[in-house]
Amino acid sequence: PMLDQTGPVIIASTSNTDWQSTNRLTIKLSDEKSGLSGYQITETEDEPSSFETIAGSEYELQKEVTESKTYYIWGQDNLGNISYKKVTISYIDNEAPTILSLKEQSNYGATSLITARVIDKDSGIAGYQFTTEETEPDSWISVDSIITEIAFTYETTEKATYYFYVKDSAGHITHQQIVVSKIDNEAPLISYEISSSSMGENGWYTSLNLKANIEETGSGISHAKYCFTANESCLPNSTGVIQNNSITFSFTGKNVAQNYA
Repeated sequence: PMLDQTGPVIIASTSNTDWQSTNRLTIKLSDEKSGLSGYQITETEDEPSSFETIAGSEYELQKEVTESKTYYIWGQDNLGNISYKKVTISYIDNEAPTILSLKEQSNYGATSLITARVIDKDSGIAGYQFTTEETEPDSWISVDSIITEIAFTYETTEKATYYFYVKDSAGHITHQQIVVSKIDNEAPLISYEISSSSMGENGWYTSLNLKANIEETGSGISHAKYCFTANESCLPNSTGVIQNNSITFSFTGKNVAQNYA
């Protein structure tokens, strides 16, 4: 009589050579002596208590695996001999990158800097893009499968809603949006009016209050400096007190007769 004291021969292979959402595990079992009676796939090295029933001297099956982990493939023959093979599955990434933050600079400026912080610990970051279009971009700025936390920046001169897109090496894409508002590249508008006055002889003012109205719709008014001169220009060196977006200057006596610039 022929002896059979060994379990089935198990051969396992995977399909992925790069990152995908799944990985196909192909399993081939064979037993040329007593023949096959069952198989099982587990995630631990503990011998299974039950087997899926199969028959014949050869058997092949495929399993779609959705997680990167170690599997144990078990085979049993008709005499109860059991063998197993340990297989580590990799190159599986079924989650998009994580956008940790998307922020605009805190201070106003002629331009604004957007900073996005992202991470993808599986297949890694493969590309990103900043755009004003909500639709997925046609072109990407490529990076080399970065698996650590990383920041990407974009500088703009336009107030708008911006969309930050990022993708990983497995092709998963995610995005967030941000409204950019910290841009001010226009100076305040200033207009003047006589708020009050007293007339003297020959059309001369004896007193005059001149009000400078300041219109600012961007970053706001931080301070105002001024000077008065009878010449063409002067260097502002006096700080004005702003109240309700305006400054009032008072002139009396001889000063009122001067032609100030």
